[in-house]
Amino acid sequence: MEIQDRVIKIFSEVFNLNEGDIKLTDNKEDIESWDSIGHLSCVMRLEEEFNIRLSTDDIIKIDSIENCIKVITELLKNN
Repeated sequence: MEIQDRVIKIFSEVFNLNEGDIKLTDNKEDIESWDSIGHLSCVMRLEEEFNIRLSTDDIIKIDSIENCIKVITELLKNN
């Protein structure tokens, strides 16, 4: 499964969304349930799924699905 598919699956589960309804451009304003608690839950799931540690800067950068994929791709490239 590709990074994008795995990220979308996590967002779907954390924010209780249908995978088919999620767009790469979706952000905090588009996803009603994306609040601070949801953000932290998502971060924990991403770290677990990809076996990575997100820095504070990385966590802040995750403000859309697309940016999340970029952050994770970059981290995986550098590990």
